[in-house]
Amino acid sequence: MTTTTFIPASTAQVNFITDLLATRQVEPAHEAELRELLDANRLTKQNASATIESLLKAPKASKTTGTDEKSKMQMALASVPKSFYAVPTEEIELGIKDANTSQGLFFIEVKEYMGTLYMRRLHGAPGGFSRSKLTTRDQFVLLDTIKHDPTHYARLFGEHHGVCGKCGADLTDDESRRVQFGPVCRKTMKI
Repeated sequence: MTTTTFIPASTAQVNFITDLLATRQVEPAHEAELRELLDANRLTKQNASATIESLLKAPKASKTTGTDEKSKMQMALASVPKSFYAVPTEEIELGIKDANTSQGLFFIEVKEYMGTLYMRRLHGAPGGFSRSKLTTRDQFVLLDTIKHDPTHYARLFGEHHGVCGKCGADLTDDESRRVQFGPVCRKTMKI
């Protein structure tokens, strides 16, 4: 009798599958099944590889401007600059039941990859961040807070980590350290 060892999908595989689900045309039932497997951490490394291969062959989803959830999220993400942010936990009510925050701050990044905007939670320190996906609800809660003063929340990120609040680069001059943004990022953040 042979036994098979369960080797779970890697974090990189899970993140890639999640990104592909957001950008490819997938039957709703198949997408729900995949998301259930991902949420329950029941996808094996081998199955994840096959899933990625299959999703890469699927046609890209059309970029509609309708009112579907994905386009609503893209419009919401476009309402704030692509940047790093630190949001005090007392200012937000997230569905996350996780006290793993640094000094009461919740770190996120909004970035663009291949024409699609993403928000990810950050763990660790600049140069070595790991990223995790947030629920759609939590993304909207964070965006609703950040959009009122994105510069403030980006500056909090910079103050906490001692880097540029927008791009995470080391700050090399006194003025940049004073405002927590490098010269190029000051222009894009309109400081």
